Amino acid sequence: MVTPRPSCLNLFVYGTLCSESLRRRLIGRRVCAVPARLEGFRVWRVRGEDYPALCPAPGGRVDGMVLIGLRPLELRRLDRYEGGEYVRRLCRIEVNGRSCRAWVYLWRGRLKRLQALTHRRNCCPDRRCSRSSVRPQ
Repeated sequence: MVTPRPSCLNLFVYGTLCSESLRRRLIGRRVCAVPARLEGFRVWRVRGEDYPALCPAPGGRVDGMVLIGLRPLELRRLDRYEGGEYVRRLCRIEVNGRSCRAWVYLWRGRLKRLQALTHRRNCCPDRRCSRSSVRPQ
């Protein structure tokens, strides 16, 4: 079982960062990713782009993955990748029925650029990692 240490960080992902090959290019290594859920938010399509946006939405729910054990430098690299239209916030997520904290990239760009999704592909979790890898905090 992978247990997050104080020097490591967890990140909930729901869009382009669900791609293991992209994550490897950005941070230079494979990280454990397990299915996770974020309540009280909704995923939107960004007009003219191939990436989604996440905004608060009462009653909303987003299925994604949590990346376990990121290092501070890796998280800063992901911050640069996400750019100025997103802000990273600490939120409560659910993993395997248990609540824990993870960083989440939230949309802070113009709301006029967002439109409802007509369909949503779920993130493909890395099946080699255990769902019990994240401990409640």
